[in-house]
Amino acid sequence: MNKIAVGLVIFSCSLSSSMLLAGELLQSKSSGPKIFFGVDYFDGETNLDRDHSTIGNVDFDIDVTGYRIKLGVQAQENLRVQGFFKVEDLDKEIFALSSDGKIYGIGGEGQLMLPINPNFSPYVLGGISADFAELDDPGVEYSEETINGIALKAGVGALLKFNEHIELQLGWNIQYRTWQDIEFDESGSIELEQEDISQTYMVGLNFFF
Repeated sequence: MNKIAVGLVIFSCSLSSSMLLAGELLQSKSSGPKIFFGVDYFDGETNLDRDHSTIGNVDFDIDVTGYRIKLGVQAQENLRVQGFFKVEDLDKEIFALSSDGKIYGIGGEGQLMLPINPNFSPYVLGGISADFAELDDPGVEYSEETINGIALKAGVGALLKFNEHIELQLGWNIQYRTWQDIEFDESGSIELEQEDISQTYMVGLNFFF
């Protein structure tokens, strides 16, 4: 599986949806689309579960921080779609998963807002991303140079508008991710299956054009 191909497919789909919605709204004389750019910071923990062909099942917790850069459109008063690029920074290098302690991802999500007033709105969201990490551990021969995964995410939070151009976002997200099976040579062929579940808190700023 090619990490660039998978990532671009998902990102293109989410971005295309955003642009199609924007195009439809541009044809309306009553209102135009609200296009925005945003930056998020997140912090939390992920539980990694591994099924090792020789030692069986093991799991452990990893602290994670990171950031996301996103571009989206508010299609209606209570609906947004956005594409994003993210970087997860793990608190340590993970053998056979992230040799440099980083995970990258490209994806998209939809966000349903429940406005209380014009300046404050709780929300719920759902999303998907194609994630990948480098495999480069000394003395280990992997079947792949990178490992690819698919992540599904859900979350809740709130939006607070400072003015018509700047908005604060606070939220909590849960993410399930499954990784491709890999093989590596360490005194014989070894197979490894991996998945992880993370919970993170985030803070971000959105800037409307």
